[in-house]
Amino acid sequence: MNEEGDYTSPRAGKPPFQRVVFVLDSLKIGGAQRHTLDLAGLLIRRGHDVRIVVYARDLSTLDIAADITDRCTVLDFHRLFDPRGILKVASELRRFDADIVIAVNQTATILAGFARIMGVRGRFASILHTTILMGGSWDARRFWLYRLALLTMDGVIFVSSKQRDYWRRRLLFCWRAWVVRNGVDVRRFSSIDLATRESARRRLGFNDRDFVVGLSASFRKEKNHSQLVESLAALITGKIPAKLLFLGDGDMRTEVENRVNAMGLADHVVFAGAQSDVRPFLAALDVGVICSSAVETFSVAALEIMAMGIPMVMSNIGGASEIVRDGVDGALYPANDNSGLTEALMQLTDNDLRRRAGALARAGIVARYSDTNMLEGYCGILEKLVAVGRPSCWQTSGASP
Repeated sequence: MNEEGDYTSPRAGKPPFQRVVFVLDSLKIGGAQRHTLDLAGLLIRRGHDVRIVVYARDLSTLDIAADITDRCTVLDFHRLFDPRGILKVASELRRFDADIVIAVNQTATILAGFARIMGVRGRFASILHTTILMGGSWDARRFWLYRLALLTMDGVIFVSSKQRDYWRRRLLFCWRAWVVRNGVDVRRFSSIDLATRESARRRLGFNDRDFVVGLSASFRKEKNHSQLVESLAALITGKIPAKLLFLGDGDMRTEVENRVNAMGLADHVVFAGAQSDVRPFLAALDVGVICSSAVETFSVAALEIMAMGIPMVMSNIGGASEIVRDGVDGALYPANDNSGLTEALMQLTDNDLRRRAGALARAGIVARYSDTNMLEGYCGILEKLVAVGRPSCWQTSGASP
């Protein structure tokens, strides 16, 4: 990973590929960061020259491929309004002389907007992964800055149709808008054979009779881990031999651990922490769960679980209904509805139903949400950004269906 290192690639005439720079606020583990690194790798393999500028130095457990690591420039700023940081981002973007700058989420878009005002060349776009503000006066101020920064962008990319519609109703303005849904490497996240499943379960202390439910997410308030603990207790009361696997770390982990201990469920819950490769852990699951109360726009974790042939239960917020076909490859339930989550899990204790749902989950992800599909969507946008000028607001031509 470069430390503001020199970039000396020559630019003799217009290359047959595009030079793309992503701007990230940090490499803290999260769906937006994983999505960016995966997309960068796909674009590199397609022949594009890709660089990543990271504003803040944060330790990360993300599994960063070597070809990506060498293309990252990590700065050491944290305050959004640090003049040195704003100037440095603009300097890095000017040095890379990109055809296209793609800013990921709000903070990065604000930084990229400053850079464009300062005269950095190229086309600029923002990818937005969220659906609502987290709350608090600073988040509200930052979002108004994001609104203004979008006026300097040539387009905004949403990851869900429902997310696009949500922000359209709230009059989020940009010159052009597209939807490209997240995708997953369906070769890397593949169906699980019986031997792999049994090995994964033994390693984690589960037996063949256990009904293993898993949640892969950072421990943040909106991820609602405690709701799944409550449903675990209800399943056990209903004589289901249920076990729970948590993948991830975060500020709320200790609180959830204390809740598990207070409810006498410590023998039924495994906290596996953040993992650079989640596949050996997902292999142990019978059912995956995303029980978020907010901000679950289009879950990469859900796509990974379903690609491995595991049915998914999701709170019906954000783009969940674009991922899970309720009653087909999983189940949807109203957010924060404990009985709804428990009932959905209870239905999937039926082995035959669960196996059918898992097979359909895998087939659905391969058909609709592979990384190849995602790459084609982004490549189409890159071509349009280079080729055309600013259109009227909310033009949606070229958006993925």
